[in-house]
Parts: sequence; C-alpha cells; structure tokens
Amino acid sequence: MRSYALAGFAAVILSAVAPAHAVPVTWNLEATFTQTNFPALGPIAVGDTMTASIGFDTDAPGLATGYADGYAYWNLFDAFTVNVNGHTLTLGPKVDGDPYPGAGTNSMGTENFSDHQRMQWTTQFYEGDTPYYAETWFEFSDANALPIGSLPATPPSLASATLKEFRLYSPVPDNGGFIFIGSADIGSLTSTSVPEPSNLALALTAAGMLGFARRRRREPGTSV
Repeated sequence: MRSYALAGFAAVILSAVAPAHAVPVTWNLEATFTQTNFPALGPIAVGDTMTASIGFDTDAPGLATGYADGYAYWNLFDAFTVNVNGHTLTLGPKVDGDPYPGAGTNSMGTENFSDHQRMQWTTQFYEGDTPYYAETWFEFSDANALPIGSLPATPPSLASATLKEFRLYSPVPDNGGFIFIGSADIGSLTSTSVPEPSNLALALTAAGMLGFARRRRREPGTSV
C-alpha cells in the first residue's frame, strides 16, 4: 500500500505546481536580411537568415521609467544571443547605478497611442572583445498588441505589425559612432516558458516519487 500512498502524494505535489504563467520568459526570433551594408561579420547577403534568443524576467524589470506615451525598462535583458552568418553575439554586461549611461546597451521601450503601439529594444553585444550594437523596432496597428504599464509575458502577435525590423551596427574605432551592417525583417517571434525554480524542484521531487512507487510495484514479493 505504501507505493500507492507515495503515488498519491506525488500527484498532490504535481497539482500544486503552477502550470501556466512563468515569470522568466524566453523569446525566439527569426529574421531575413532585407538590406546589407558593411561586412563586419563577413559577407551577409539579402535573403540570408539570422536567429536570436532573448531572456528576461517580467517580474523584475530592473528599473522602469514612465513617460506620457509609454515606458522604458532599463537593464532588462538577462540573456540575448544572436546567431548570424556563422557568428554568435552575446549580450554585454548590465550597467549598475544610474541607468541612463547604459540606456543604449540593454533596454526595452513601449509606446501607446490611440491607433497603434510601438516596442523598441536596444542592446549591445560582444563577440570576444568586439562590440556590436542593435536596435529592434516593432510597430503595431493593433492598439492592444502590448500591455500598458507592464512587461509583455508573451511576445506580441506579428499579424498587425507594420514594422518588425532588427538593425545591426558595428563600432567605428576611435570615433564613438557605429556603421550600419544590415537590417532584417522579423518573420517569427515565439516564446518558451521557463519554469520558476520552486516549481521545477516540486516537479522533480514528484517525478522521483512516482518512479520509486512504480519500481516497488514491479519488484517481486513487494507488498502492494
């Protein structure tokens, strides 16, 4: 009987795990280059594709600043990896203290108007010691594509997107400016839920208990 009791207890644990809404989120992006300029990452051609993986926490946006038409979330991204032309670019370090010196390195902005919405990401990447800069722009004809006053837990639908563009830049040595590398039209923006650590621990405990109960039932001579 003990194996059945263990299985029942494990089922109770599994039922307690929050199923749907995970606070940490990962978004996946796929895009196709529509314009190219400077071959800083090798010869990128129109029609070439790129992918990106973006991670952030909807409950801990670092620092949010409200404006008349929207919000800016500084030091937001915990992970941002871009794969382009055989190169992998990773997110630069977050900036501590006053967010404004690092405004162009790690932020998301949203704007809300009566007939449309906008979302912009600004990020600085590195491949080794070489920095790169990117701007990602979205504009939606659906005025409800994004939540107002909070971070989106799921990526907005691209069905109403009138602008969905990833723009990549290379730094100019000793100048402080950037050279435009190319821009890509975003064709896909999807999400992958990341379980919270407490829920993951509960689920692993329950799975272990269920496995132990099954083994006991299969063992010869085990009383059930």
